[in-house]
Amino acid sequence: MPPEVWAYLRKDDRDTLVQAQARLKCEHGLSAERFCELLGIRPRTFRSWKTTAAAPVPPAPVPEEPAPKHPERKNAGRFDLEVTVPGIQTMADTTKWELFGVPLSVVAAQDPGDRKQKLWESFAVDTEENAGVVVDVLTEALGDKPGAQCVIDQGTPYMAELTKAALEKLEVEHAPQKEGTPTDKATKERAFGVVKNALKPLADLTARIAEKLPQLRHPALAKALGRLLLATFLRVYEAAPRTGGHPLQGERPDVLRAIIEEQREDARAESRSKRLTLTAIHQAYDFPGNVAKFIRTHYAQTLEDIQEAERRFRARLHKIERLVPIKDRRSYFAAVLRDAAEQGRARRARIRNEKLAYARQEKELAEGRKILQDRERRRREHPEEHLEEGLEFLACHWSPKTQTLLFDGKGPGRNFIREALQSMQQQNVHTVIDRAEARWTTWAAAHAADAPMVNIMRKVFEILCQPYAAIPPSAREVLSATMPSANENRSPWPSRLRNYPARSWG
Repeated sequence: MPPEVWAYLRKDDRDTLVQAQARLKCEHGLSAERFCELLGIRPRTFRSWKTTAAAPVPPAPVPEEPAPKHPERKNAGRFDLEVTVPGIQTMADTTKWELFGVPLSVVAAQDPGDRKQKLWESFAVDTEENAGVVVDVLTEALGDKPGAQCVIDQGTPYMAELTKAALEKLEVEHAPQKEGTPTDKATKERAFGVVKNALKPLADLTARIAEKLPQLRHPALAKALGRLLLATFLRVYEAAPRTGGHPLQGERPDVLRAIIEEQREDARAESRSKRLTLTAIHQAYDFPGNVAKFIRTHYAQTLEDIQEAERRFRARLHKIERLVPIKDRRSYFAAVLRDAAEQGRARRARIRNEKLAYARQEKELAEGRKILQDRERRRREHPEEHLEEGLEFLACHWSPKTQTLLFDGKGPGRNFIREALQSMQQQNVHTVIDRAEARWTTWAAAHAADAPMVNIMRKVFEILCQPYAAIPPSAREVLSATMPSANENRSPWPSRLRNYPARSWG
């Protein structure tokens, strides 16, 4: 195209050419001068187009798919926020603290589902832990949450009748956890660690001040300062900026109901705690005497035996009392528990012995499988060694008294020799007999002192080797395998290489 014609292009076409040159330069390194030379455009004209060209319109961004609101988590912990609904549970516990050298007890309550927004629901600082302090903390935390669940340990203040009565008045479920399991209140224990670590510098400072001024070691001053420090820390914690709400916010009601039911059921430890089980049995059957003594008497038994004894006692109680009332139910339950414990120990011992026997059997089978695998590997990789092993087994059939092989040598020896010969055949069909004869010669030389046995075994060995004696290939077979046959069908010459008759092509 003549250079003059390019001056009459429309503005859109000019911009298209400018963008095309920019793309070619980016992808292939084509300069503007070469681009103009190929298309016949004056460089000055092209430079003016680039000056007046409109900026390229960026492509519209592809909208990203929103991430799932509540991604499924594998192996979610018991107290992960994805499975912990706020307002359903409150955990209460006590930790030791010290200010001005005065030992203090901090009782605090926490909503595990709302712990990211509010670390504690309520707390109290006192010089001792008692049921009155616990009741005050729980009342403040659960006063407006009827139907909630109070997760606590089996400490004396938390199991006191005063505490139970206060929770019953608040219409809150009393849910003590299994003894010796602080992980059942893991979020509460972690919160204690967070608070005490954050305030440790101030607590250490008060200890140093008290060393200089012993008159400051006063419980009232220590409690007042403790309440001030804890309240300030909690206020700062709540005021900290946070992004996003609770992971379960906006979840379907049916899903929330299922999560709540599972959350509440996980906190019920009556079926996992011997102490709670014995307490429930003592109260349910109105046993005489102190419940603490009843627990101490039977605590050494396993939980499984205690539950089995309770089932038997319940089944027998109504049948027996229809005829004669039981005078001492507590002693009768103890007798039932002893029988259940003896049978339980015998059953567990039997199961344990069965497991040990099964483990021994599995070990023996594993060792046997390993021996077979080693033999199979040796047969494949070292058939000569396997053949020699077969000869040794075959020699065990020799009877010096009768000068014969027992059962004509039928047994594992023959099988081993046959397997070794098969492996040799798979490796090279023409060398089986040579390799077998070489190993036989070595073995026979080692047993030359017992010539009659060697002669008899030689006959068996020849019978076993006979199927593997391959006829050596002839010279014609060797040549035919290495050189093409003269009678081999050849493809016709291509038509373009054929000779045509001489003639005039005019």
